[in-house]
Amino acid sequence: MFRRILVGLRFNLVGRFALQKSVELAREQGSRLLIFHALDYRLMHPKTPEERIIELTKTAQQQFEEELKPLLGDFRNFAFNCWEADPSTEICRLARETKADLIVVGCHQSPSGKSVSRIGTVGAAVLESAPCPVLLIPCPN
Repeated sequence: MFRRILVGLRFNLVGRFALQKSVELAREQGSRLLIFHALDYRLMHPKTPEERIIELTKTAQQQFEEELKPLLGDFRNFAFNCWEADPSTEICRLARETKADLIVVGCHQSPSGKSVSRIGTVGAAVLESAPCPVLLIPCPN
């Protein structure tokens, strides 16, 4: 049984699909869904203005509320967070910190735009360093 499922979220078609599949699994398992979106890691540079980070964080939260939260329907056992980070490193760190039982990450869509999926660098790095099982969600057809 998965008590806590961590979803590494991107705001794209594959991210939406991975979130939908995560919600289905969380409903079936009675799990808490921890949704994380990594803002661009380059924002971690010490010279990045704090106002820029705040602006991008608000934009991501608004995008989640408007575009992705409706996909959750009446599912309320979730939390959404975002901050500047290297995605794979932070997903693995969060999984350890929150004692996640499963990490869900969407695969990349092929550059040609076809429905062929590939793991991608984030998926591969998470697979190598994850403290728990990883579920890779392929790009939808």
